[in-house]
Amino acid sequence: MDFGLIANPPIVAFGASVATGLSRLRINVPVGLFALVSGYLLIAIGLKGGVALTASSGSEAFRAVGLAIAISAVTPVLLFPLLRRWVKLDGKNAAAVAAHYGSISIVTFTVAASFVERAGYAVPPYAVAMAAAMELPAIISAFIIAGGSRNLKKVLETGIEVVTGRASVLLIAGIALGLVINDSVAVDLFISPFNVVLTLFLGLMGMKVASRFGDLKMNGARLILFAVIVPLVLGVAGVLIGSSVGLGVAAATLLGTLAASASYIAAPAAVSKAIPEASPAIYLSPPLAVTFPFNVLVGVLIYHQLAVAVAG
Repeated sequence: MDFGLIANPPIVAFGASVATGLSRLRINVPVGLFALVSGYLLIAIGLKGGVALTASSGSEAFRAVGLAIAISAVTPVLLFPLLRRWVKLDGKNAAAVAAHYGSISIVTFTVAASFVERAGYAVPPYAVAMAAAMELPAIISAFIIAGGSRNLKKVLETGIEVVTGRASVLLIAGIALGLVINDSVAVDLFISPFNVVLTLFLGLMGMKVASRFGDLKMNGARLILFAVIVPLVLGVAGVLIGSSVGLGVAAATLLGTLAASASYIAAPAAVSKAIPEASPAIYLSPPLAVTFPFNVLVGVLIYHQLAVAVAG
């Protein structure tokens, strides 16, 4: 494995920030900086995807987006029994955790997209649409598992909240801008600081991750193991499924990464309202404090190497 690919500024900044967060040293982050930086990244990701979509063909895109939706919708159904029987969670918390692991982390996707570009592959133009399509199906599936099908109105309200949430709106706005802007100079100017901002954002994320480590003590070893093993299995499955239907190395890597990632932005907001009985310490800490750093530091590299190996 080429570990040199992950020895780049964003990943180094993330690791250093986690270490700083776990030490006694405390850094005061200006209020609003996290929202500002994440907002730029979402718009930039959407903008890049929108520009690329204007020159793309449709057949591979339909396959990729269709697979993404199916994986998102099915994942909570597969994980719920495991969370109930092996992790020993009650029904509400099991459904909440399943929702988070069926939905996706747009930050993990951003790291993976940057990774495949660094490895010399072009990010497919439909990749952003693939990511956007995976946020909602898992949340709806998990809510139905938790008994939400008895209240169609609440299911619809949850779906609307996810679609109209800050992350979704900024991402869609970026895609729309990319589809209508023809000035490549203006687009390049906006996107040029992307890697610098991503480095800053992962530095901020590292401190956020470190702040969640304390909650892991109350979750038990099985949920922590779940937060590592299940994403790895899902990521490998995503790569193999993507490759089997003809997706290229970059697309298969990204599909595997999305399948392996877990939401800590869209899903928590929806779950807190749709399944209020569930505990945030149980459904938020494992995705943020375990799965996110695992994927960023190790997982993306594994999914990429597998995609390369399968492609021959």
